Amino acid sequence: MPRNHRKAKSPNKRNAVGKTIALGKKISTAAFIIILVVVLYYASSGAVRKFSPTTTSPKFNNVTLNITMKVVNDQALAVPFNYYWALGNYTKNIVATPDGNYSYLVTITSIGNWTTFKGLMDPRNTTPEPKNGSGTFIETYSLQVPGNLNLSRPTTGFIGTYNFNGSLQNILAGMPPSNIFNWPGAYFSTGFEYVNLINVNETFMYGNQTYKYHYTNINGQINETHSGDILT
Repeated sequence: MPRNHRKAKSPNKRNAVGKTIALGKKISTAAFIIILVVVLYYASSGAVRKFSPTTTSPKFNNVTLNITMKVVNDQALAVPFNYYWALGNYTKNIVATPDGNYSYLVTITSIGNWTTFKGLMDPRNTTPEPKNGSGTFIETYSLQVPGNLNLSRPTTGFIGTYNFNGSLQNILAGMPPSNIFNWPGAYFSTGFEYVNLINVNETFMYGNQTYKYHYTNINGQINETHSGDILT
């Protein structure tokens, strides 16, 4: 990707964490949009470039991509507020279908678990989490990526487990995971440089509590909403 995951706001300034959080190796689970944050950045900042088929190979690979990967040690970003609030593991399925316009319609579904820690801010940025806690999540998003598909990589099935090396230490420093797998760059000739993000739906669950984030981009009209909260 042309721009790596941006640095989040430091929770040392936003969260009542101090020295009360154990910096142990316990990493349980969480849902996360490392790639999504990059997409949102390009979609919202006006940095998306117009694509011309002449910038890539004239032969279009009219192949459908359907791959699954496991991600461990990712970091969950509270997208509207740009800070990390949890760690987690999940399974990601990526389906890319040619749309007949020298581009692909890509649908991503991630299902997994998250873990947050006492003192980190909740996803609504209102209250420090009272204690450590874990829950589940599901997220889906779709986007249009022009350009060719890289056929030198597997296009179907399970492609492996990727450790993003996220950590509580990174969260406290406002830093992204150190080993993010750039699947758009690996599979598409244009990566996310020309991406058109269409919609995002995230749901985080904890007991009877639910936090939801929704994003749509209809002909350049962007709408973002979020509701609910997670307090451990």
